[in-house]
Amino acid sequence: MTLRWRPTALGRRSGWLVSALFACALALFPPGVIQRTDLLLFDTLEPWFRAPALPTESTVIAIDEATLAAMGRWPWNRAVHAELIDRLTAVGVSSIAMAILFPESAPGDAELAEAMQASGRVILAVAPHAGTATEGMSELLPVDTLRASAAALGHVDVEIDLDGLSRRTYRLAGSG
Repeated sequence: MTLRWRPTALGRRSGWLVSALFACALALFPPGVIQRTDLLLFDTLEPWFRAPALPTESTVIAIDEATLAAMGRWPWNRAVHAELIDRLTAVGVSSIAMAILFPESAPGDAELAEAMQASGRVILAVAPHAGTATEGMSELLPVDTLRASAAALGHVDVEIDLDGLSRRTYRLAGSG
């Protein structure tokens, strides 16, 4: 003979009461405490559920103070970027992602577009742009000549959490 569990009216009422008390207790905490607890829980559990990392070989070429001292102040002529793309292409890199925005025409655009076209593996940056109240959000895109020569476009928008860390990225971003 199998015994079946049947909820009683008292059991249902006490379940609702416990849930209501828990919700009231949560409401007493400042929002930041709950959000920080959520982030701590995420950081603790995430390594257990993370997908295995794919093997990658990446090199970051950064513009630091030493580079600025050697090359001169920013912005550089775009022919400098073209030369870098030519060198990276010559050594056989598989892709070149440039986290630099090129929203306006500038000297050296023709050389940069030509180098990007010859490489066929340059990804240019796109960023969100807050317009006026009537325009709303839009995208800050590369100038047309460079956009046409790029192999792809990639967004550089990063969401920063309350504690200053970035835990996620959007696989697809855009206004359209």
